[in-house]
Amino acid sequence: MGNLVEPFPDSKLIGAIRAIKGLRDSFAIIHGKSCCHSDNLILSLMAGRQDDIRIIGSGIRLQDISVGGYRKLSIAIKSTYENFRPEIIFVLVTSFPTMMADDVDGIIDELKRDIPCEIRSINCAGHIGNMKDGYRDVLSCLEGYVGKNGKKERSVNLLGIKADDPNKDADIGEIKRLLSSLGVRVNSIILDGKLKDIRDSSKASLNLLFSEDALSFAEFMKDRFDIPFLRVSYPYGTGGTRQFLKDVSDALNLALNSEFIQDEEKRIKERLQGIYKYLQGIYGLSSIVVGEMERAIPFSDFLENELGIETHVFLRESGDQISLRRLIEEIRPDILFGSSLERDICKKYGIPIVKLFFPVIDELFITNTPYVGFRGTIGIVQKIINSIIGA
Repeated sequence: MGNLVEPFPDSKLIGAIRAIKGLRDSFAIIHGKSCCHSDNLILSLMAGRQDDIRIIGSGIRLQDISVGGYRKLSIAIKSTYENFRPEIIFVLVTSFPTMMADDVDGIIDELKRDIPCEIRSINCAGHIGNMKDGYRDVLSCLEGYVGKNGKKERSVNLLGIKADDPNKDADIGEIKRLLSSLGVRVNSIILDGKLKDIRDSSKASLNLLFSEDALSFAEFMKDRFDIPFLRVSYPYGTGGTRQFLKDVSDALNLALNSEFIQDEEKRIKERLQGIYKYLQGIYGLSSIVVGEMERAIPFSDFLENELGIETHVFLRESGDQISLRRLIEEIRPDILFGSSLERDICKKYGIPIVKLFFPVIDELFITNTPYVGFRGTIGIVQKIINSIIGA
């Protein structure tokens, strides 16, 4: 039998769950068979915080095909509110109840009279969308909760950073530190907070858009509240970080803090001088970067422009694991940057792997060392060299 190649789990259901995980007073009910619930529950446990799992299933079985899922979904919604008291419940409708033609919205309308919280349904049948669609649909459901607040000068919202992105907490901490050098504070992180952060998001003077997944929400806030948005790249390396700070300062008509930048770059230089032989050793290596466009492109720029590593970018949006295997066989890279999905294929070809992008399910992220910004530069260099040495 040939080698099995696992496809990337690019489903609308996963995208919706990733968004809901970033809204900490919400709850997700997966209305479908137990396999849909268990698979996504395990992924959430392994790729995110294990003390904040807000996913249950409605428990649909094959025998329910004749009677529908009305009773089980009703019980699931009532139990979710009684036990967890969320501000909002999302019912994620999978393929099986969609084929059964369950009147999910009718069930929700009937229960709203007795359950004093918002309940919204999103069709997540496997054939109708991908992760980006699921993430967008959740944000679309939240547009009506944005309050009409007066703007606060020099405050921004962060849009498109996912709650289960590897090393997310440390990266957000570094982004906040960078912005503080400009005298700018973070007003809301969408989605990485509570419904209150959605309500307060109109207080910001600028939205920083890190991912196209949140573009429709940024456009909504521009049209409704006259809050402009700025597309920004993840600030990898010193060059990417300087550009990030320049873009934000220009958008807010602020002066760059040159002293801060010089001090940070001096500190990086001093730290890296002690391992310059290792840096010489990785110069000229070939690599493949596997990830979503918003992260893979700026990260490959950092590798090429600052470390001298030749890169070949493989975007998840445009390829599958079979295509990736062909690229590996053609390039024979010295190192691969990706996720846990590439672990087995790298093991087969004896390629060191650095896991930086979603999903990472076989590493922990509990330190304050970021991947982005000035502080992240040193952390990534260390991770690269250690991965090669230990291969």
